[in-house]
Formats: sequence, structure tokens, C-alpha cells
Amino acid sequence: MSAGVRYLEKIFKFFSSIQLAIIIIISLGIISAVGTIVEARYDATYAQKLVYGSPYMYLIMGLLCVNLINVMIDRWPWKPYHAGFVCAHVGIIILIAGSLMTKIYGVDGSMSFDIGQSNRYVMLPDTEFVVYSAFGDGNYKHMYSNRQDYLLQPPQQYPD
Repeated sequence: MSAGVRYLEKIFKFFSSIQLAIIIIISLGIISAVGTIVEARYDATYAQKLVYGSPYMYLIMGLLCVNLINVMIDRWPWKPYHAGFVCAHVGIIILIAGSLMTKIYGVDGSMSFDIGQSNRYVMLPDTEFVVYSAFGDGNYKHMYSNRQDYLLQPPQQYPD
């Protein structure tokens, strides 16, 4: 067996190891605890942007998917008694993939109304900076627009 194949085998064994799974589970617990504390101290939007939507969370969730896939590959060929094991692992992977799809393509908003009332408008938490201009003719022209997250990137203060 060549050195390259042995190296790849070691990498595969690491990504399918129970030690990595334990590190991932502990990391998820710590991130969730921090997120809960931030959410209790500030609000859900702040916690979502700073903790749950952080690169660390995405890294841990990606590692979890890689770990689950490698564990399933390591157990191949599956026996009938592996059905629960495979379904649980595939279900977790689908749940994580679905949450990523929602993050990328979903629209997060809220609609409020009292009993008996109707509403056609949804409040979106995103902020967009838009500049229109009219040069004396009364027609507004779209000049510039940019999505801006003032929580994570506040406007800079310039000295007076």
C-alpha cells in the first residue's frame, strides 16, 4: 500500500471517528449555550447573526455532515439491523441541508394582525439602503441600492 493511500485512509478514519463526533457534540453544546445567553441578554436577531449564523456554527455543522457520511460509508455494506442507524444519520443530514437551503433561499419575516383583521404586508428584518433622485422633471430614478446589515457592520462615525 502506498504512502498516499495510507494517508487518505488516516484522514477517512479521523473523519469517521467517535472522537470527532464527541468534539462536534461538545462544540454544538457550547455554541448553543452561548447563543442562548446572548439571546436572553439581547434578542433573537442579535443571537442569530452573531452566534447561530457564525462561521463557527457553519464549520461545526459541516463537520457533523462529513462525520455522519463517513460513518455510514465505514459501515458499508449495511445489514438489515443498520436501518435505524442509516435513517437517523440520513435524517440529520437532510435536516442540516434543509436549514442551509432556508438560510440561503428563504424569506424570514413576520405579519401581525388582531383577531378579525387582515393584512397584506410582511415585515422583513433586512435593511436595504436605496438612493433615488429626481432632476426637476418629477420622475424618480433609481441610482443605487445596497443591502446593509447595520448590526454586524454599523455605520462609521466621523469626527466633527
